[in-house]
Amino acid sequence: MGKVRADVAAQDEFQSGNMLLLDESADDKSGTHTVGSGRQYNGRRGKVDNCIVGVFLSCVDASCQYHTWIDGELFLVEDWFSGAWAERRRQAGVPDDREFQTKLTLGWQMIQRVHAEGFPFVAVACDSHYGRSAWFRDQMSAASLEYYADVPADTKVYLQPPVIGIPQNKRGKKAHKRRVLSPRAVRADSLRHDPDMIWQAITLRPSERGMLQADFARCRVWTVRDDYRVVEEWLLIRRDGQRHTYTLSNAPLTRRWSRWPNANRLAISSNAAIRT
Repeated sequence: MGKVRADVAAQDEFQSGNMLLLDESADDKSGTHTVGSGRQYNGRRGKVDNCIVGVFLSCVDASCQYHTWIDGELFLVEDWFSGAWAERRRQAGVPDDREFQTKLTLGWQMIQRVHAEGFPFVAVACDSHYGRSAWFRDQMSAASLEYYADVPADTKVYLQPPVIGIPQNKRGKKAHKRRVLSPRAVRADSLRHDPDMIWQAITLRPSERGMLQADFARCRVWTVRDDYRVVEEWLLIRRDGQRHTYTLSNAPLTRRWSRWPNANRLAISSNAAIRT
């Protein structure tokens, strides 16, 4: 894979403006003897089934014309590391030092590996399995990596910086734990009905039915971590007819329309008008 990355980075099309896309792919399996096989979520079928799953990091060039994967890891379900499956691990050739790792961990390790090698890219995009993890988004921010992370429609966000503190109860037991005092959180999908949201149609890329278009909007929101740290992010909303997708990003506050990374238009909502 290191050789593949070197070959890709040497091509003129991938000299600048690349976008990394983190996603997974599943293959159906009828038994459990294939290394990594087990009952787990199969994204192609949209259900839990017996399959193997690979976590892949791919690259899209700035023109959205070239797309290739540059790293990948086989995800091993936790059953594979139980004592009962020791002989099966040996027969399948699983290295003795291999330990259970979540898809999030595998994905972050690949991003770190590619980044450390100096592979050129401007940002990372991922679907909601990875994007909903505040830990995963924080890792990218700490590494100064720009991200566009899909999140579920019911993700809680704040439209103003939340106030964190210990409630001063006038009745009952004295509170000792911190919490969000104000304002109230809202669901991400509720903002698509906001009359102040400005939508703009964006032409994305060629498709089988002509040029693909979608409507986009964006606004500044705040999210709260488990340790009550408050983080400011963009909420990006993409509208395709009746379908909406929601994305959190740490893109700079001053990012202009023409400067949003183009490549992530393939996967998530990356361009939007600003909410007044």
